[in-house]
Amino acid sequence: MQLLQAFKTSKHLKRLWSDDRGVLSFEWVVVITLLVIGIVGGLAAVRDATIDELGDVAEGVTHFNQSFHLPGNERFGIPDVDFTDQVAPYSQGDSDNS
Repeated sequence: MQLLQAFKTSKHLKRLWSDDRGVLSFEWVVVITLLVIGIVGGLAAVRDATIDELGDVAEGVTHFNQSFHLPGNERFGIPDVDFTDQVAPYSQGDSDNS
């Protein structure tokens, strides 16, 4: 009786070991999982780089100076023109809220 049971069990194990019907679907799940992990990591890197660049643009815009000087012509009576921005440059230490 035990010999027959062992034979049936080994027969089932051999059949289970040689069964390859689900191999392709498992491989596709692994490939797609790795692709999704790579895409998520890539998008996170793009997000971080974009935020860094936009921070640099914002810093550049806050330090943009629109002052200019136009030299006049004394012979024609045109005076020099100087325009300086009357607004103080932005600094984080300023506190206008009293």
